[in-house]
Formats: sequence, C-alpha cells, structure tokens
Amino acid sequence: MFLKVLTGIMIPFIGTMSGSSAIFLIKKDVSVKIKNILSALAGGIMLAASVWSLILPSVEAEEGVLQTVSGVLTGVASMIWADRAVDRALSRCEKYTLYARKTLMQLIAVTVHNIPEGMAVGMVFASVLAGATEGDFSSAFLLSLGIAAQNIPEGAIVTMPLMAENADRRKTFLWGFASGIVEPLGAIIAILAAEFMSVILPFFMSFAAGAMIYVVTEQLIPDMYEKTKRKGSITLLFSVGFLLMMSLDVIFG
Repeated sequence: MFLKVLTGIMIPFIGTMSGSSAIFLIKKDVSVKIKNILSALAGGIMLAASVWSLILPSVEAEEGVLQTVSGVLTGVASMIWADRAVDRALSRCEKYTLYARKTLMQLIAVTVHNIPEGMAVGMVFASVLAGATEGDFSSAFLLSLGIAAQNIPEGAIVTMPLMAENADRRKTFLWGFASGIVEPLGAIIAILAAEFMSVILPFFMSFAAGAMIYVVTEQLIPDMYEKTKRKGSITLLFSVGFLLMMSLDVIFG
C-alpha cells in the first residue's frame, strides 16, 4: 500500500518534469518574436490554471466564496510585497537585470501554485488510506494522472522563458525540478495532517491563484507585446494557451 501511495503522489511531479524537459528542444539565441510567443502561451496557461485548477476547486471545497476571495487578494498582495523585496535584494548584485527579477517572480508563482495542488492529491490519498479499496485507489491514480497532464504545460512555462533568455539548459531544468518537487512534499504533509489541511486548503488554493494572476498581469502580458506590431496574433496565442489549459483541466479535472 505504501508503494502505491508513493507512486500516486509522485505522478504529478513526473508531469512537471516532462514539461520542464521541453527546454532541451529549444535552440539557443531565441529571437524577440519567439519570446513574445512563449510569454503569450505561458500567460494564457497560467491564467487558466489559476481559474480552473485553483479558484473553482477552492469555491467548491469551501461551498462559499469568503476564503477564496480573501485568498486571492492575499496572494496578489503577497506577490506585490515579494516583487519589491526581490527587487531590493537583486539591486545589490552587480549582475542584476530586470529579467532576473521577472524570472524569479514567475518561478515563485508556479512553485506556490504547486504546493496546494500537491496537498489536494495528498488529501485524496489520505481519504483512500482511511478506507482503502481497489476502486478508491484507481480513482486516486486517475486524479494524479489528470494533474500530471495539466502539469506538463505548467512545467514548460517555468523553464521556457529562461531558455528564451539563453540560460544554461541544465540549470534551467533544475529550476523546473525545484518548482515541481514541492508537489509530493505537499502531498505528504496533507496525508500526515489531513483533518487540518481540509480546513485551510481552499485558502491556500486561492492564494496560489492570486500569485499567478499577479505574474500574468504584471509581467507576462507586457512581455508578450514587447517590440511587436502583431498584437492581434499574440492575443490569439494567449487565448490558445488559455484554452489548452482550460481543456486539460476540464477533461482531467
């Protein structure tokens, strides 16, 4: 039983790693046009993930909107504070760049998003362990597989913008690894403290949504229109990313 649960909570992490490995398919010296495309797709994916993967499940779990609203607002406010703190910290470094700040903020947002997602998986396996049957395990594994499918584009949005700035591939992949490893850790915490986590999980999910919304509006949307006259095409790509992530959430959610 232990091996089954361990396998189940690791599956979403494998999905994140699969998406992060997309950097090995991208050539170096990426043009501004490609940067615009990557930012547009990443923005659409993150916005859809914040709604379908986090806000809507938070509302359903709470059966109300109070925790969800407060969580989103707290998430946005926290990212504003973190953005300023990161800016002050990096300004002391000689190699400080605006891109370094943007990259770090995006990594923080995706990592924060993965924590409650991992906790949600842990909650499902905790309920299975309370009265485990073969059918319950099958349902839990299907949920993990669904989240893994959603995590593939999410893993890509951590690493692909880094590669757009010609970062080292191996180091970039490690950033993707760091953003994904919090999922099984969150699942383990949820299993060990299932009763307590069921109360606060809606808030954590909406908090993560607020963090992602901040990054999309503050960084990715401005970036995707930088130095381009084809704003209509970029908006269309943003919509494609949004619809892709929405479809995965609806199909596997």
